[in-house]
Amino acid sequence: MKLMKAFRSLYGSVRLLAMLISAMVDLAWQQVCQRAPLTLIQRAHWLQRWCTRVLRNLGVTPCIQGVPPPAGVIVSNHLSYLDILLFSASVPCVFIAKSEIRKWPLLGWLADGGGTLFIDRNQRSESQAIGEQMLAVLEQGVSIVFFPEGTSTDGSEVLRFHSSLFEYAVQAQVPVTAACVSYASADACVARDVCYWSDMVLVPHLWKLNSIRSIVGNLVFSSGSSTFTDRRTAALTTHDEVAVMLEQMAPVLAEQTMRPVCISRPPIPPAEVSKSWEH
Repeated sequence: MKLMKAFRSLYGSVRLLAMLISAMVDLAWQQVCQRAPLTLIQRAHWLQRWCTRVLRNLGVTPCIQGVPPPAGVIVSNHLSYLDILLFSASVPCVFIAKSEIRKWPLLGWLADGGGTLFIDRNQRSESQAIGEQMLAVLEQGVSIVFFPEGTSTDGSEVLRFHSSLFEYAVQAQVPVTAACVSYASADACVARDVCYWSDMVLVPHLWKLNSIRSIVGNLVFSSGSSTFTDRRTAALTTHDEVAVMLEQMAPVLAEQTMRPVCISRPPIPPAEVSKSWEH
């Protein structure tokens, strides 16, 4: 059994390395053919295509419930670097991520190539610069995804949402959509082997991840989006929506642990805040 898992890890890691190198070559080739840098929406579609392939290589089956919004801001709980792959595979988007991710081998390159906005959370002076970049992205009609908890968790709870980045959604008066991500696996401990949190180290975690035969990646979008007049209300309202989604996913996750397939669940009704924006 241990030998088989080691072989799966090695085989999966080699395939992942080859795939991510191919993705960067593909990005460079597209820019050569176009004789100009790709636009943001082109980068988002490039990232979507390759994230779909990487998820398949990792044995992750996406289970998308609800309709991704066509534009605006999407906020979610945060469990792992897999969240970025799962979101991007479901909707062309740009992420806001901590600056350390840019330095990650391979996965950092993929995020950078997709137009991710990197922020150093220790430098408050960067907040305004990131805000200006967010507004520029939103003006181009590209969705932005960020994780307001400010860190990743084991998925047992939804931490408090920080409100700072919501300010720019308020300024632009764009719809904000809550989403909830969760994972299930029949042959792994999700909190230890799938979620990437606390002081876990990337390479050993990826090695372990590649040994898992199958994972279901659940991504639930709220059935409605809202615009807000202040950032604190936005953070509190979307936090509560995500917490409700996570609670309602509990029986689904329990069933998926026994039978790792996509299982539908009723949509979450939109929050009764401010003015609602229908998809």
